[in-house]
Formats: sequence, structure tokens, C-alpha cells
Amino acid sequence: MLSPSAYVNRFHSLGMAFQNIFPDILRHTRKAAIKMLSAKAKKVEEFDDYYIFNDSFSILIQPSVPVPLGYDAFWAFRPDPRTEIDITLGVPLSSSKQNYDILGYLAFPRLLVDSNSIRLFTASEGKWALHGYSDLDLIENLLS
Repeated sequence: MLSPSAYVNRFHSLGMAFQNIFPDILRHTRKAAIKMLSAKAKKVEEFDDYYIFNDSFSILIQPSVPVPLGYDAFWAFRPDPRTEIDITLGVPLSSSKQNYDILGYLAFPRLLVDSNSIRLFTASEGKWALHGYSDLDLIENLLS
């Protein structure tokens, strides 16, 4: 087994490495978010792993399944540092054996948030209030 530092070097954190166990769930969530946003946008261009909306801003959609930590759990996010990405849209998912439902959305604008890994616990009310939204109204307002 690899050392924890090997996972950190490759994935930036153990929480981000854990996300790679669920590729189908993450892919499905990205598609669902893009479908909702595309319905409101005039133009959507897809690039490698991000999207440009109405030729004005770009979004990287980053779903996250809860990472178990003892009796608690946290969601791991890493805002994208690339200059091409304006907003990293975090999508925390519920913990379920069959369904991973979207709990909300977190906006991490590149100019306001550094690219260090972010852990949000259920008790992280301040960060949820600062970055969290129950729907995609924030992005939809940018599309208008």
C-alpha cells in the first residue's frame, strides 16, 4: 500500500483520492448539473473538464461524496487554480448505499478562494453559509 504522502502528491489530499472510488456517481452528477445549467444558457462550450457559458465565464463542476471520518464525514473540494477556470462549482452529495442525492452547491470563485483542498464538515456552518446555495440561482443569475 502506498504511503499517505504518495496519495497527497497525486491527488492533493486523501479526501480527493477517496473521490476517485466513485467515478460513475461523479460523472452522473456532473451531467445532471450541466443539464440544469445548459437549459438556462444561450451557449455552452465543453472543453477538457470544464464548460464555458455564453462566452463569458467558465465553470468546473466538482461533485464530492462524503468521506467517512470516524462517526462523522466531510466533503473534500479543491478549487481549480487554472486561469481558464473562473468558478469551481462544488456539489456535495448525500451518503447513501443506493442514491447519492445533491445536497446543494458551493461556489468557489478562483479570484476569491485559494486552491488548497477544502474540507467541509456537517458542522462547518460558516463555510456552508459563505459559499453554499440550495440551488443554482447564483450561476443562473450570471447567465442572465
